[in-house]
Amino acid sequence: MANDTSLSLVLLTKVLDEVWIADDPTAVDRLFHPEAQITGLVPNVILGPQDYREMAEQLRELSLLKSYRINETLNDLSGKSAYLIEMDIRNLATEQIATQSGVIMIETRDGLLNRVHIQVDMMTYFQDLGLLPEDAALLCMSGTKLS
Repeated sequence: MANDTSLSLVLLTKVLDEVWIADDPTAVDRLFHPEAQITGLVPNVILGPQDYREMAEQLRELSLLKSYRINETLNDLSGKSAYLIEMDIRNLATEQIATQSGVIMIETRDGLLNRVHIQVDMMTYFQDLGLLPEDAALLCMSGTKLS
């Protein structure tokens, strides 16, 4: 069995349910291949499973994943998958819940997550929390500094 695309969805939902909603960072050890590479969360940095686990523990101090929806799925013939996702996240500093959208691309190996790329829309999320002005991205593209 090469990369079973349904396996990637099962593993993704387990990461979201166990690591993020149930707050069990040890689930990373069960769900990620020891040589896994996680990209996208930190620009130009490749995280390994232990790095991802530590990041999850740190982010848990700032926010809580309350729920999520997987809106679109794309699978290719080689077994790689991409998921368009929306997550309802409670910011612990403000106690507000805002929706964050993103794309998660997955490749599995030996029944575990091996290559994962996570790209999320932080700007709109912070706008929805009231921490950035409306249309912040358009303001920045016009040369306006956010201060």
